[in-house]
Amino acid sequence: MEKYGVNELRKMFLEFFESKGHLAMKSFSLIPHNDKSLLLINSGMAPLKPYFTGAEIPPRRRVTTCQKCIRTGDIENVGKTARHGTFFEMLGNWSLGDYFKKEMIPWSWEFLTSEKYLGLPKDRLAFTVFAGDKDCPRDDESADLWRSCGVADDHIFYLPKENNWWGPAGVTGPCGPDTEMFIITDKEPCGPDCSPACSCGRYLEIWNDVFMQYNKKEDGTFEPLAQKNVDTGMGLERTICVLNGKKSVYETDLFENILGKIAELSGKTYGSDEATTKAFRIIADHMRTSTFIMGDDRGVSPANVDQGYVLRRLIRRAVRYGMEIGMPDGFTGEIAKVIIEQYKDVYPELKRNEAFVLEQLALEETRFAKTLKQGNREFEKLAQRVKDGRIDGESAFHLYDTYGFPVEMTCELAKDAGLEVAPFGAIVVNEKMQTSDPDIYAGGDCVAIKNLITGKLGYLPLGSMANRQGRVIGTNLAGGDASFPGFVGTWAVKLFDMSFCGAGLTVERARKEGYDAISVAVEQLDRAHFYPEKNMMSLELVVDKSDRRVLGIQGACTAGDALKARIDAVAAVLQYGKPTVEDISNLEISYAPPFASAMDVVNVVANVADNVLAGRVKPITSEEFMALWEKRAENNIFFIDARPAKAGQAVQAVHPEWHSISLEEMPSRVNEVPKDRPVAIICNTGLRAYDSVLILARNGITDVVNAAGGMQAVLKTGGKI
Repeated sequence: MEKYGVNELRKMFLEFFESKGHLAMKSFSLIPHNDKSLLLINSGMAPLKPYFTGAEIPPRRRVTTCQKCIRTGDIENVGKTARHGTFFEMLGNWSLGDYFKKEMIPWSWEFLTSEKYLGLPKDRLAFTVFAGDKDCPRDDESADLWRSCGVADDHIFYLPKENNWWGPAGVTGPCGPDTEMFIITDKEPCGPDCSPACSCGRYLEIWNDVFMQYNKKEDGTFEPLAQKNVDTGMGLERTICVLNGKKSVYETDLFENILGKIAELSGKTYGSDEATTKAFRIIADHMRTSTFIMGDDRGVSPANVDQGYVLRRLIRRAVRYGMEIGMPDGFTGEIAKVIIEQYKDVYPELKRNEAFVLEQLALEETRFAKTLKQGNREFEKLAQRVKDGRIDGESAFHLYDTYGFPVEMTCELAKDAGLEVAPFGAIVVNEKMQTSDPDIYAGGDCVAIKNLITGKLGYLPLGSMANRQGRVIGTNLAGGDASFPGFVGTWAVKLFDMSFCGAGLTVERARKEGYDAISVAVEQLDRAHFYPEKNMMSLELVVDKSDRRVLGIQGACTAGDALKARIDAVAAVLQYGKPTVEDISNLEISYAPPFASAMDVVNVVANVADNVLAGRVKPITSEEFMALWEKRAENNIFFIDARPAKAGQAVQAVHPEWHSISLEEMPSRVNEVPKDRPVAIICNTGLRAYDSVLILARNGITDVVNAAGGMQAVLKTGGKI
C-alpha cells in the first residue's frame, strides 16, 4: 500500500472537495465562540453549528475544512494504547441543505478508490448502513448507492442505531443515519458473524458520512427534515495510521520529530520498555495539545477552571512523566518549539503566539515541578518515621496537603501503585475508607464511594463529604471501627437571590440508571399563607413508577434556609431507607405558621406524585403548556383558567380562546366545557386546577392535562400569556 504523509492527505482531501464546488475554510479556533455547551471544539461539525441552526448564514452551502479538535474524556488511556490521543485534526465536508446521499456516496467511493486520490483496493473496503428500527426505516438507499459503485453485497453490513446513527446533540433536534467506511485488514475473521461491529481488529474505520434527515421531537418520535444536511468526518491521524499500515499513530510522521526531541532530552529510547514508551506517548500527545491550546489566537493560560483547567491538567501530567524519564528542567518549552516548527505553515497562529506559549509553559512547569519535588521530599521524611507500615492520620493528611496534587493526579498515582480505581478515575474504597490495599486509606475528592440510591460506585467531591470521611479514616488509623456507608448526593447552591437544593437522582439520571422514573412538580408557599414573610417554593419529586420508590428531590426558592431544611429532611430518609411516595406524604415536618404551612410543601409534592401514579391527573410542564397555547390555532385545545374569576377574566378579555372558569364556578359551568375536545387547565400553583380536574372527571370529561406549578411555574420559566 502506498505511503502517505499527513500534509499530503490534508491537501488532497481539501482539494478534492474544492473540485466538487466546496469552499475550503480555515480551521476555526479551538476555543468555542458563543457556545457554552463545549469547553473545547471536539469535532469538525461543532464550530459549524450556527449554520445548521440558522443563527448564521454560511458563506457557501458546500464547505470543507480540516478542523483542529480536542477530546480529553479518556485521557487516562493516552500512553497505554497505540491510538488514543487528545488532539486531532478532523477532515470533513458539509452540505448545508444542498446535495445528499446520491452525490456524497459516489464522491466517497471516488476519493477512496481513484488512483488520483487514495487508490485503495476496492476488494479491501467494507461499508455499514443503518439497519432500521421501530423509529426509522432501513437505509436501503445508501446500500443501493454503494452497490451502484460496484460494492459486493457481502461487503455491506446493516447495523443498528448504536453503530450507524448520529444525534441528536441533545434530547431533541436534527439527527439521522450514517454510513461508515472500513479497510479490511489481513486479520482472519473472528467468527461467522465477524463484521465492522466487532472489536477484533479485522475492520478499521476510515471515514463516516452522516445524513441528517430527521428531527427527533419531544415525544421521542422522528419526523423528516425539510432541509437535509450532510456531515462527514475523516480523522487525519487515524486515517494516516490505517493507510500506512501502522499499528500506532506514534509511528507516523506526525510524531517522528516530537519523539526524537524527547529521546534527545531524556537520553532514553522510545520502545525500550513499557514504562518509557508510555511516558514518551503521554509527553508527546499532551505537549502537542497544550501547544495548540495556548497557540490558538484565542488561546488561554493554565488555570483552575474551564479550558485553563484542561490545559493545566495536560501540562502537569506531561511534567510528571517527564520527571520519571529524567527530562531536564524547561523541557516543555523545547518540545513546544519542535511542534510549532512542524505545524507553522498549516497553522500560522502557532508561530504568531510562540512567545506566549513558551512563557506559559515555563511558568507552569516551574510551579508544578516545585510542588512535586517538595512532595517527594516530605514523603521520604515520613517514610523514615513510619512504624509497622502504618501512617497515622495526622501525617497522612499533612502529606495530602503538602502534595497539593489535582484529584486526577492523585488517582493516577494510586493506579500506578496498583490500587483499584473506578472506571471514571477515582480510587475505590470500602466503608472503612480502605483502598484495595488495606494498609492504605483514601478520602476526599479522589475516592469512589457507593451511591446509596443506585448501589453503584459514584463520585461526589464536597468539602463536607471529605471531612466526614477524614473522621472515619482518623478513627480507624487510631484503632477504632468507624464506617462511611456512602452518599445520597445532597447539594445546595445560591445564585444571587435564588437558592437551589437537591438530594438523590434527577429524573434524567434516574432514567439513565434504568429506573422507570417520573417527576412531579409543585409551586407552594414555604409557610402559612397569612404570614407576611412567605415565599413561593418550587419542589420536584422523582419517583420510580414500578414500586413508587422515591429516588430524589430538587427545589428552588428565594428563602434558601427554608428550602434546604426540606431537602435535608428527605435526604435523611433517602440515606437510611428506600422511602415510597407514602413515606414522604406522611413525613413529619415541624409546623408553625412562621416556618411552614399546615400541609407542608414536602407532603404536597408526594401527594401530587400519588395522584399522578394513580392516574387521577395528567400533569404537563409549564413549557409544554406554553407550547400548546402557542399552537392553539391548530391543536383545537380548550384552555381553562381555574384561578379566581378576576385573574382569569383579565386574560380572557385579551384572548377570547382563554376560558375563565374558576374552581368555585366549575360545578355550575361544567356544561360549557366540550367533551369532544382535549382540555388544558391551569391555575396559580396547580392545586385549584387539580380539584377542577376531579370535577371534570365526574362529569365524563377525562381528556384533560394540568399545568404543574400553574402560572407561577409559567412565570419562572419566562412564559407570557
